[in-house]
This record gives sequence, structure tokens and C-alpha cells, in this order.
Amino acid sequence: MRLLWLETKRILKSRLTVCMIMMAVIFSLLMAYVPVSFYNCANPSGDKEYLSGFDALRTMKEIRSDIEGPIEHEDIKAAVKSYQEVTRKYGVDSEYSLPTEGKVETAKYEFLFWRIKEAYGPENGLSANLNTLSVDDLDEFYSAVHKHLQNNMKLEQEKYPAAQAKALSMYKKVQTPYSYYVGADSTVFDYEELLIFLILLCCVVVVASVFSTDYQTGADDIFRCAKNGKKKLAATKVLSSMTVTLGMCVLCLSVWGIATRLIWGKEGMKTSIQILFSIINLVNLNAGQLMWVLAICGTLMIISCVCLSLFISSCVSKNMVSLILSVAICLAPIVLGWILPNYIIDYAKAIFPSGGIGLQNCILFDIIDFKFFNIGPLAIWTPHLIMGFSILEIPLWIILAIISHDTEKC
Repeated sequence: MRLLWLETKRILKSRLTVCMIMMAVIFSLLMAYVPVSFYNCANPSGDKEYLSGFDALRTMKEIRSDIEGPIEHEDIKAAVKSYQEVTRKYGVDSEYSLPTEGKVETAKYEFLFWRIKEAYGPENGLSANLNTLSVDDLDEFYSAVHKHLQNNMKLEQEKYPAAQAKALSMYKKVQTPYSYYVGADSTVFDYEELLIFLILLCCVVVVASVFSTDYQTGADDIFRCAKNGKKKLAATKVLSSMTVTLGMCVLCLSVWGIATRLIWGKEGMKTSIQILFSIINLVNLNAGQLMWVLAICGTLMIISCVCLSLFISSCVSKNMVSLILSVAICLAPIVLGWILPNYIIDYAKAIFPSGGIGLQNCILFDIIDFKFFNIGPLAIWTPHLIMGFSILEIPLWIILAIISHDTEKC
């Protein structure tokens, strides 16, 4: 334990580590604030056309105060009725063509418009026209949602009945009616994923030189002569690096989570993700729970990437080479996503520890999507595939790093 404490202390005392931790904390606060700065709504008072930021959030809470909670069939009917009345009043075909006054009138139910269009759309995947829906026929909204999921899976997984059955089985666990509260919107989770990506880069910069520095300075030749200078020292370096990484993740994501809850409010975290993303998302989570899931998944993937970086560092005798290789492998899924077709990269990225971290290939997009990895009669949901590989690779890279360090270097 004393050796572990000394090695952890050595890493934390580095100026580079201190700078990375400070940068990561600053990013955490920034990523918590930016989403609310984009929040906007039509101004009901009329002194200016739109409100943004905290003013928009307060106004929207006042407008939607009586609709917060479970979304019942009566709310669906009221939303469609409001839509039809306002679009007829202003002589337009959709809510996008409404003047500011019309947007004020539809603001209360606006968050439901696309969800209703999605639920009652035709079987070809297109959205419904709310002006043609009969309010009297909207008594079975959640039955329509279930039917829409069946149609969607037939389109998405036409040749794979096991994937269709798996999706329907997962959706049975989703609690209905869905809940809605004014608060965190989908942008919040995009910035959580961006924060996880930035934390990853900071952690990799910190640990990329853990072994290679000793090789480069020649200190490793001295350590090898000590009683605990080989496998035990290597294991201690790996464990201390993982401890620092875990600490950075917990610190930064906690700062982000606390700041986000203070900004949006505790009640604002109770919205079902089916309201935020797609009406047929397969997991039974609300906004607050999704925050936790992304944080835990992100932390595990970051640790997996750090273990890979430690393995690279144990093989390379130059700090800069180790850092460049580590960063390059972490960015590989993003770069491959620009080059390879989706049907390849959707599954190939799973073999990379950072396969669920990025801007376009983040685990969030897999959670809200309907992709399955099909092997004969077996259908594996892609988030399970990505996280399974990440967790299995942690001990793999640790063992390889220790073995590599124990091997005599030329």
C-alpha cells in the first residue's frame, strides 16, 4: 500500500497532471452551462420575439406547469386539438410556418408534436400529418406506440426476427404513461458525451508516459535491480494510474452532474427519454437515470482506454511516441466512422476501448438507436456489445502491460 500511495502521489504532483485536472474541471462546468444557453422559447410578453437561457427556462416552466407529470391520452388529444386550431387560425400547414404569436399559443404542447407524428406515422417510417388526425381516434396512444415499434423493427431488422423479438421484449419493461417535466433536454446529453471525450483525452495525456518516462531517463534500469522493481512495480504503476483516472472521472462527472441539476432543477430530471429522443426507445430510463448510465459507461470505457495506453507506454521508450499512439488509437473509431460504411463501423468500433466515446459514435446514440449485432439466432444490442468488449479489455491490457514491462528492454 505504501508503494501504491507513493506512486499515486508522484503522478498527482506532476504539473502536467495538475493542469489536466484543472482543465477537466473547467470543461465540466462549461459543458453543464452551454446547453441552457441554447434553450429558447417564443416570448409571450411581446417585448422581444424570443427568450433564451434561464429566462426561457423560467418562462417555459410557467407555460407548462399544468401538463408536467404523466402524459395521458387527454394530453395527446389536447396537443393535437391545439395544433389543428392554431395552424388553421394562421393558415399554415405546419408549426414551423407559424408566426411568433402562433408559436406562443402552441408552446405548451410543442414538445409532444413530433412524438405524436412519430407514433401515428405510416408503416413506411414517415411521420404523420397532425392536421389529418381525428382527435376522437387518439384514445390508444400507447398502443399506437407499440405498433409503431413493431413496424420500425420490421424495417430496421427485416431479415432478423430474433432482433425484432429482442426489441419488443426490451420495450415491455418500459413504463407507461411516459412522464414529462420542464428541464433537461437532449442537448444536455450531447454535452455529457463531449465532456466524457475531453476527460478521456486528459486522462490519456496523464498516463501515457507512466512507463516510457522511466525507459527514456534510464531510471527503469535502476528499478529492475530493486526487490519489487519488476512485476510488482508494474502492477503498482497500473493500479495508481487507474486510481488517478477513476478519481478524475468521479470528480469531473460529479461537478458536471451537480451543476446540471442545479441549472435544470431536480424535477427536470424525471422526463422519460422516450419524450426526449424517440417515442419507441427501448430502455426504461428517465433523464436523471440516463445521466448516471452514461457516466458509468463513460468511466468504464475511459479506464479501458487508459489500460491500453499503459500497455503502449510499457512497450515504447519515448514519451512523445507513447502519447501520439495512445491518442491515435483513442481517436481511431471516430476517424474510421468517416471512412467506413455504417454497417461495418457500427460493429467494428466495439473492439476499440473508445468505441462508445466520441462525437458521432458515442454510447448515447447506440442507447437511443435500434441496432443489433446478429449472429445466427442470437441478437445482441450494440450498447451491450460495446460495453462488454470494454470491460473484458480492462484485464487484458493490464496483464499485457505488466508482462511487457517485465520483459527486458533493449
